[in-house]
Amino acid sequence: MNGSSQEQQGSTQPTAAAASLIKGLVVYRARDKEEGDLWAAEFGNLRVPEGWEFLPRGDSFITRHTKKGPHWVLLGKHNKKGGYRPVIGVFAPTAAIEAARAAAEATKDRRQRARPKAAERREKVEAQYRQVFREACLRFLNFAPAHLDLAQQIAADTTDWACQKLSGRVGRTSRLSLEEKAALAVRAYVRHRHTDYESNLPDPDHYFADEAYREARAFAHEEVDQFLENHRAMT
Repeated sequence: MNGSSQEQQGSTQPTAAAASLIKGLVVYRARDKEEGDLWAAEFGNLRVPEGWEFLPRGDSFITRHTKKGPHWVLLGKHNKKGGYRPVIGVFAPTAAIEAARAAAEATKDRRQRARPKAAERREKVEAQYRQVFREACLRFLNFAPAHLDLAQQIAADTTDWACQKLSGRVGRTSRLSLEEKAALAVRAYVRHRHTDYESNLPDPDHYFADEAYREARAFAHEEVDQFLENHRAMT
């Protein structure tokens, strides 16, 4: 038994060591009664490396500087309604977190003086992005002239919803192209506002809730296609 246990440790230790060198490894809390503190798709169950600690999300300066070195990103439970997993914080070497905190303190006054101009720049960039996103939504909709007012409304509402800061929604992701984000966001908006999707959603406590949820999504997908086809320009 001891030999078997040592064999297991010998096989998993290099994996844990390799994982501790990775920048941005995505991890989740391990399930109850599972070995380890965390779980990652690439490595399975892992323990937090010695000399590491957890940094909750909150201070973007400290988090950004901590993430310059090896770190693991902890995600929360999947939100079925929102369709995303929230970032809870990062695990990283304590020394890296302390260095980031020291840098934050050392630059605090300078950063405070720079904040008004930085905020103004961010607002300008944000307005430009929202405009570009709204135009991408309009291109995807491609409604006939008779329905342009509706297209404008959908594009505006979709942009407000999908591009909300720190929401984790599709408009804020960097993993997709602008056109892909706009298409997904518009379809989600139409699904919720112009189909029977929400009224067809099952009670979460229902025994077959997951199966019924998938059926409701599939049916709504067809309804969205039909809605878009009915309003698009003839080609």
